[in-house]
Amino acid sequence: MFPIMVIAIGVAVLVFGKRLAVLGAAVGALLGVGILSLFPGQSSPLLELAIPFLLAVIGFFAAGFAKGIVNIVLLVLGALAGVGIAFQGGLSGGRKTAKWPATGKRQEQSSG
Repeated sequence: MFPIMVIAIGVAVLVFGKRLAVLGAAVGALLGVGILSLFPGQSSPLLELAIPFLLAVIGFFAAGFAKGIVNIVLLVLGALAGVGIAFQGGLSGGRKTAKWPATGKRQEQSSG
């Protein structure tokens, strides 16, 4: 039963593979298949289907949650970068101000 389930998961990932939630569900289902293969002995067929299915559902929602968290973190980093650029005076360095010498007197340019 496990080879058929693994092939079905592979086909689903190939068809819907661009969605992160599908990849998360596939990882969860494969984790369930791997966990079941570690425990020797006979178990009920319902349990053999329920464990990968439940882990697939958990993986589906965990991947969606992780994608939402990544979007929020990227939004915050973008806002911090924008604030940093605004306080620094823009990308061109901002307005240049003249610095006076240590004497505190204004220097006048001589024409000639």
